[in-house]
Amino acid sequence: MDLLDALASRSPAPGAGAAAALTAASAAALVGMVARSSDRLDGAAAIVREADDLRHRAVELIDEDGRRYAEVLAAEPHREADPDRFTAALAAANEPPAAVVAIGVRARELGAVLVGSGNPRLRGDATAAGILGDAAAATALELVRLNTAYGALAGEVLAQARQRYEDGRHDLGGTR
Repeated sequence: MDLLDALASRSPAPGAGAAAALTAASAAALVGMVARSSDRLDGAAAIVREADDLRHRAVELIDEDGRRYAEVLAAEPHREADPDRFTAALAAANEPPAAVVAIGVRARELGAVLVGSGNPRLRGDATAAGILGDAAAATALELVRLNTAYGALAGEVLAQARQRYEDGRHDLGGTR
């Protein structure tokens, strides 16, 4: 079963976290493609390397998110008897989407650079990279918020993810 079939199934995992990671990977892939085709852009090779790193990490997070969420599902029936196990599983489940926030924001930033300085024939692809990066980051941030509220977790991971998301928006002049 491929990822989209798995997402469409009745199974709770993979779910939104995997979809956000896939979206972030797609954004990074588009950044890499545009940068590879932007021969006149100073620093294009560095953008390609960074985009490839972001894409590879996002792909890893697709599976990692599902594994972490499966641990939450396994701990949830025992929440009353073993609250520490449940809390630890939920806290660990916040790590992949928090990482997706950072990847999505960075893809959004790099997409914006390429819209302005990359190959003009691929401006649509660079724009799409930014939009997809933002969508991935916003989705992942919401998942971190929901997990934090559901588990009454300490808010450090949420605060860091929210700050990263907001800082990236400000770096782009407050545009989405």
